[in-house]
Amino acid sequence: MLSRLSHHTLRDAWLLTDGTDGYSTSAIISAAWHLAQHLPAKPHVVNLFSDRHAFLVVLLAVAMRSGTLLLPSSTTSRALDDIQAFFPDRLLWLASDCSILNRPGAEWISSEDIRDSLAEEPSASLEQMLAAFDFNSDVVMFTSGSTGLPKPVRKTWRELAVMGENAIARFGWADVKPYVVATVPQQHMFGFETTMLWPLLSGAQVYSGRPLFPEDIQAAINGVDGREVWLISTPLHLRKLLDYGVEFTVPRLNILSATAPLSAELARDLSTHFNARVFEVYGSTETASLASRELLRNPLWRLYDGYRLSQQADSTNLHIEALEQTHTLHDRLRLVDGEHFELMGRQSDLVKVAGKRASLADLNRALLGIDGVEDATFWYDEGSDRMQALVVSATLDAARIRSALTPWMDPVFLPRRIHFVDSLPRNTVGKLPQAALAELVASLQEK
Repeated sequence: MLSRLSHHTLRDAWLLTDGTDGYSTSAIISAAWHLAQHLPAKPHVVNLFSDRHAFLVVLLAVAMRSGTLLLPSSTTSRALDDIQAFFPDRLLWLASDCSILNRPGAEWISSEDIRDSLAEEPSASLEQMLAAFDFNSDVVMFTSGSTGLPKPVRKTWRELAVMGENAIARFGWADVKPYVVATVPQQHMFGFETTMLWPLLSGAQVYSGRPLFPEDIQAAINGVDGREVWLISTPLHLRKLLDYGVEFTVPRLNILSATAPLSAELARDLSTHFNARVFEVYGSTETASLASRELLRNPLWRLYDGYRLSQQADSTNLHIEALEQTHTLHDRLRLVDGEHFELMGRQSDLVKVAGKRASLADLNRALLGIDGVEDATFWYDEGSDRMQALVVSATLDAARIRSALTPWMDPVFLPRRIHFVDSLPRNTVGKLPQAALAELVASLQEK
């Protein structure tokens, strides 16, 4: 990784840009070096910056001090409380552009600190600054909580670099050096890989903002002149782009999606409307991305080179040869050959109602496929041993939803109650944390 950083620094193109101005790799490394001088040895830093350039400066500075970077699943007080509970004896440093998140007993790295670091002239040679980077320092991410309570997952920079190399080899980023526009935050593994790790390793250029509204995404992409563009997003966000009628004018556009499998219909609509190739990656916080597919060409997932799967009883293990690591996956997979597999759903995905089993993902897919349903999810109510549904829709009623679901599932899985809500408590990558969903269901049942 050091050799790659040196190469990109010598090339000195923008690593992060807002479309008109930007920061080169050498500027980011120099700013990280200056910030690192103000940190203690081996600090624990919670990086909450939404600005990608500020996040990256903190990310590298912590590694230069052999510290531990902590990435919460959200910026709520509960998420910060969870981190403090996991590290009760540590003084936490909060890196944030929002002073409201500052907490008693914590040091604070502000946007002003980042600006000051970026304004400083280099005070050491590039070799000295890169030599300070500790590949054994940790990045700790917290799982989304979509299958239970969030838990910490610790990765060293050495592990992340190996995983990142495998990914960029699959997509050819080191050769193409694309322009990357992402709607996902860098605090989650998918966003961390695609907006931080892969660009550092490949020389890709990243749009420094995080555009969320369709017109902002359109402006960010259409402002690119001639380069290959990769739009990094989620199925939920991509569907909204289609509904809004966004038009992209760049000659070469690729779309990369994760967090949930795309439907064939959505992949086809995206490819046709945007004249784009549509890719997906599959992985987890524990493993990073480990496989990809281009659904319109092959519905099977293809492992990265150097990865291997094995199965025993009901579990599937991933073997990463370069790291000599084995991880047990949380999903049910059907292995087709040594390279390809079919994703069958999560191990915790099966629900049992009246003695019958069904995949929650399949039930949700049928519910979300109903015309007029903007967002929705099933919920298993243990008290009644029946399913409920939470639906966002401005045009449908409960009877029409049940009628639309009837051809697709056994009657025992039809929702006994359908709650209409304004929105679902999805996190920044579109997942539904179980704790937040349980709170919403409880509040609805009290009414």
